Amino acid sequence: MKRMDFFFLILSFILLGIILSLGRIEAYDLITAQEAYDMISSGQALMIDVRTLEEYLFVGSPALEAGGDPIAYLISWKVFKGMNEDGTKNLIDNPDFDALVEQTFGHDKDQPLILMCGCGIRSTFAAERLESLGYSEVYEIDNHMKES
Repeated sequence: MKRMDFFFLILSFILLGIILSLGRIEAYDLITAQEAYDMISSGQALMIDVRTLEEYLFVGSPALEAGGDPIAYLISWKVFKGMNEDGTKNLIDNPDFDALVEQTFGHDKDQPLILMCGCGIRSTFAAERLESLGYSEVYEIDNHMKES
């Protein structure tokens, strides 16, 4: 299988999971993947990908069309610090998250921001953090995989 085909296969599974998953955990303002697409493609919102750099590099970044330019700013909620002795990933909170968001988006706390991650758990924490910092239009893509 070609590398590009593999990339689109993985991206398709992620998007399908986001759209078709079961269950629901409330964050702040939940929107569907279609609503996120509509907001981003019309210029009404920007997207933050809170996955780790390693996930971003392995899976890729979302785009509005296959092979298109990435549409999300990568600002990781967690940072990969290697493997633990038991073989599990060692992830720590990103100490620079707040500063990177402000550096990327400036002081405009009314800028609509849509958050995404692999299964919806980190984006919930990031959404809560942004609202606590005073961001008024924070959205999370409704991802039911977090209840799996």
